[in-house]
Amino acid sequence: MKAYNFIKGISGYSEKRIKNGLKNKMMEYFHIDEEVTSDCGEGRIDLIMVHKSDIDFKYPFGIEIKKIGNKKGCEIGRWFKQIIRYQEYTFGSHGKIIPFVFPQMSFFYFEEGDFVSKHDVFRHDYLGCHHNFSTFLGANGIGELQVYDYRGEKYYRLVYSSKKLWDSRSDELNVKELDFYFQKRGRCIESL
Repeated sequence: MKAYNFIKGISGYSEKRIKNGLKNKMMEYFHIDEEVTSDCGEGRIDLIMVHKSDIDFKYPFGIEIKKIGNKKGCEIGRWFKQIIRYQEYTFGSHGKIIPFVFPQMSFFYFEEGDFVSKHDVFRHDYLGCHHNFSTFLGANGIGELQVYDYRGEKYYRLVYSSKKLWDSRSDELNVKELDFYFQKRGRCIESL
């Protein structure tokens, strides 16, 4: 199934159903905890995923899921503010997380502007990862869990500021970009 059709197909699903489907798919690649409450008790993120190759649990990805549908600007703004808060919280043994949204905001809620080349977010290459809104999210410390197509198959990738941190097709972490993320955010990886 094409990525676009998959994403459109889950538009009527509840957040719980989307979360359960995503969790079942990602369990192939990640250790997953769900509905994790922050240490301060102010937030609860839907999924925290640590790649199975990350034996030191250095790179915890937090995924905040929202139901797909027509959203008003205020609803998108609340989602955005929520995920921004999560990057400052600690989540038990996971510590601080790298926050991601699902579905990809860059497709559903923000189209590329007229002043830049438009990019198809469902492509498998660099141009699929690149989107002005992806870099906007990245400037605020947020990434996207994206779905894309490659040779007729659907794949997933974690994209932060148009940089691919992980891709289900190769199933490898981009440690260089992940370390840069933590340095940029002023965090000490060893303390996680």
